Amino acid sequence: MAGQLDKRKIGGLEVSCMGLGLMGMTAFYATNPVPTEECVATIKEALASGVTLFDTAELYNAGKSTDNNEQLLGEAIQGLPRDQVVIATKWGIYINEKGEFITDGSRKHCREAVEKSLQYLDPNTPIEESMQAMKELVEEGKIRHIGLSEVSPEDVRKAHAIHPVTAYQLEWSLWSRDAEVGWLVVQKGGSAGGFLTGAIRSPADLSEQDFRRVGQPRFAEEAFAKNMELVERMTAVAQRKGATASQLALAWVLAQGPDVVPIPGTRRIMYLKENLGAAAIQLTPEDLQELNGIFSHDKVVGERYPEPMMRLVQALLGNALDWLHGWLAGELGIKHPPSAQAAAALYLGRKGRGAVPLWPSVLRTLTGYHEDSHPEFAALLREVLHIPQYGRIEFKAEFS
Repeated sequence: MAGQLDKRKIGGLEVSCMGLGLMGMTAFYATNPVPTEECVATIKEALASGVTLFDTAELYNAGKSTDNNEQLLGEAIQGLPRDQVVIATKWGIYINEKGEFITDGSRKHCREAVEKSLQYLDPNTPIEESMQAMKELVEEGKIRHIGLSEVSPEDVRKAHAIHPVTAYQLEWSLWSRDAEVGWLVVQKGGSAGGFLTGAIRSPADLSEQDFRRVGQPRFAEEAFAKNMELVERMTAVAQRKGATASQLALAWVLAQGPDVVPIPGTRRIMYLKENLGAAAIQLTPEDLQELNGIFSHDKVVGERYPEPMMRLVQALLGNALDWLHGWLAGELGIKHPPSAQAAAALYLGRKGRGAVPLWPSVLRTLTGYHEDSHPEFAALLREVLHIPQYGRIEFKAEFS
């Protein structure tokens, strides 16, 4: 591969500092479809540019038996030495031939899915069963590492007790600070489904079948205009830095620390090159503070997902949030506590009795995010940041 990108570590794996997310090539984004041949060409261009991490999922096949996400990637990497490519994939949720969403985290389906190089998690099957099956597959040499995507703190602990968890995938962008406690963060959604690129100027720019238009409240008519005002302010910062809005959004993610690897998705080579250009952008502390201020938690309008899906997300983090609400009210007198994600971070540190790593980038993000709204909380997070064990930060006594 001719290109060169800085490297970052995922457990025992070394990957490019930016990966490529493949979801939009086959699923959910119905606006401006791209031919299969162009998608394969984009993957090959990513390889030539030094990208070594590719993210796919069983769900991204969208019920197709041919020309699915896995086949696209397989065709593009054919003939390459296997050690030059790292495939991150998720299983357990898929779309059948009738277009129905199916969840199946059983041991049997785990083996079936991983045999097809796909993996994810199912809330209806005990995570211990899924992890035990994946542990066996690691021992058989069929997969190298295990990661989790959008799971609760309780499930993180249960999973890690069976087999070490290498990475955690979540949406993390200027307008979705879903930073979780844990391992290396494989970041998705850095451009917020294209919103932060500035290329989408109104909901009408999206197909009526596009998931963003029908399933994401932040793209809804009543929220769109207000969120676009934030993008315009961010674009002004990008112009000052000699970058595009999309590059600035990804540069912000990269600046969160060496334990974060963004996987921006695109179907076209021109946007791939633009995304990779973000790796060369250096943001100052003042730049980061300005961007954090533009997208502070009270300014973004709308949730990530529709109400039913958000109820599920909140339920996963509910026990963590309940604990933090009580702790903040009792110890600090804060009546309007920070996000569920911050709650999960503190909850894991508390319940893990110092055994759960809390990555510095997560703490830095949480601190900046709550600097204005909850200064006492931010001050406590800053104290935690100064604990000497930099790679595996443990909470001080007041959190245990």
